[in-house]
Amino acid sequence: MADPDYKTLKDDIKKLEKTVQDARSERADADKKLTENRQAQKKPGADLAALKKEATTLARTAGEKADALNDAQQKLASKQGELRGTAASHAVAQLSAAGSIDDRVGEATNALDDWRGALGSLPEVPQLRSLDGNEDPEVQASIRKQDKKALESFVGWTDGEESRIDTEIKQVKQIIDAKPKLVGSEDGGASLVSDAESLKKTLEDRKKRVVELRKTAQDRIKGIK
Repeated sequence: MADPDYKTLKDDIKKLEKTVQDARSERADADKKLTENRQAQKKPGADLAALKKEATTLARTAGEKADALNDAQQKLASKQGELRGTAASHAVAQLSAAGSIDDRVGEATNALDDWRGALGSLPEVPQLRSLDGNEDPEVQASIRKQDKKALESFVGWTDGEESRIDTEIKQVKQIIDAKPKLVGSEDGGASLVSDAESLKKTLEDRKKRVVELRKTAQDRIKGIK
């Protein structure tokens, strides 16, 4: 039988996916309003004082929406990581579990599918917020402080994700190396091992991408004055 934690984790993931979707929409709306404000400032006869005051508020709102999206994406990815960990442990456990070899291989294959299915999109690297319309040095410093905090949080997430991937690569190798133990199954474990080898490559590629994203975030942190 499938691990009972799967349903709870999958339900949580669905809710977080909706949260990310809503947060992305809200950020887009906030960015649109800020863009429209800046365009309005360029029009002849524009009330610049009023528009710039409004721009400060709109920029702050856009930043808050960006923070909310960053947070939602990282929470979703972390919850997907929990499902991956549960599925990975369940798959590996089948190598030495009681029961017929065919049942165990089938169960491991299903767990591998859940494992792969939980490899969702990676979160976006937080962007540096525009300082347009904010001429106050203290306001600009506050914005960059928020940017740095968001980027440092992202770097911390990548550290955790890389550690998860390293663990998962070790686990998937256990399945690949267990092929001699699967000779009694219908196809000698060939399909399971093939799936595991494919997943290993996917995990290795994901790790490379995580490292790249972390470097991008670190470079942005270094660029903050």
